[in-house]
Amino acid sequence: GLVFSLWNIWTILSEYREGDRMYESAASQYVSSQPEQQAETDLNKVPIQVDFDHLKAQNPDVVGWLYCEGTPINYPVMQGRTNDDYLYTMLDGSYNKAGSLFLDCAADPGFQDPAPVIYGHSMKNDSMFGTLHDFSKQEYYDAHPVMWLLTPEKNWRLDLIAGYVTVDTDEVYQQLGSVEALQTYLSGVMRKSSFAADTTVEVNQVERAVFLSTCSYETENSRYILVGIPVEVNG
Repeated sequence: GLVFSLWNIWTILSEYREGDRMYESAASQYVSSQPEQQAETDLNKVPIQVDFDHLKAQNPDVVGWLYCEGTPINYPVMQGRTNDDYLYTMLDGSYNKAGSLFLDCAADPGFQDPAPVIYGHSMKNDSMFGTLHDFSKQEYYDAHPVMWLLTPEKNWRLDLIAGYVTVDTDEVYQQLGSVEALQTYLSGVMRKSSFAADTTVEVNQVERAVFLSTCSYETENSRYILVGIPVEVNG
């Protein structure tokens, strides 16, 4: 029993390491820091550049790249024909429990819907969306108030405005199909956010929000969601 358990743990850990290596290699291959980056972060300047031509040549299912400075989040975002396609599949097509970050299969690949959802596993080694839960602490949010979502067509700064625990039947997973539905939904979740955002958000002005979703462990079907308002950045 013990030998089998240790073997299981070793197998899982080596799979985690393999996943980390693959994504670190992808980041070093396809992502470069922007030159002349300011000493303090300039929120109107994208901190990285992504070579989408070569990335999509490796896998045409790539729809974007998500980056959060000072955290492990520095990954391609995939989109499969179903939401199972990238649950345990890496960028290079190999099987791995870490899977990939992926956009909901029903969403517009250019993130033009009112409420696109990006999914990722909450990995115990903090890879993928393993650090999303850290946003339940105000000081973690204060240190990381924005993420960056880059696509072949556009670059966005995601101003993070709320983080909360919900369940897997939450209406956000059925795609909030209209701006009105999004605004109604946001006014509800802003009240239960685990942190106070430093950007003032007029909910009735919001036309699009990106939802980052991962498993949470309060109950069997709990989820933690982080909400970002996309602001287009050209620099």
